Amino acid sequence: MPRHTDSLFGLPPVATKHPTGARTQLTLYHPGQQLSRREQKVIDEMRLQQFVIEAESTVAEFAISQFAELHVHGAVTFNDVLAEVIEIKQQQRTEDAQRYVNEFTTRQLSIFGREMLGALEVATTSIAYEVHRPLYPEPEPPEAKKGFFQRLFGG
Repeated sequence: MPRHTDSLFGLPPVATKHPTGARTQLTLYHPGQQLSRREQKVIDEMRLQQFVIEAESTVAEFAISQFAELHVHGAVTFNDVLAEVIEIKQQQRTEDAQRYVNEFTTRQLSIFGREMLGALEVATTSIAYEVHRPLYPEPEPPEAKKGFFQRLFGG
């Protein structure tokens, strides 16, 4: 039986920068350590990226919940309308009138179903576009500096 330090795959031990049991960090700097401007910029960018990733996850979770609510609401609404239409169809009337009612309600339910599915598709697509929209847009490039003559004469 291999020792706990031996790799089952025959690989050398994994080198760690931290002693066993030490808290691992995402960054190689320690709080209070002096950083160069460039290093600080990288750390600030990393924090911003982590914040954006967490925010995007929250937006996605909320969107998924909204999708579910819309689908449930659509199913419940369709069921309510269907129950009303069936009740109307079961009312007593002449045979000729019943044929018209049957034809009308069949078409009515078909149209209603298409309209509901269309509204559901539009709503969920709009929500998906919002989820897709970046929370962290790329910064705009700085304007090119105008030369002396451009500033003097305009342009």
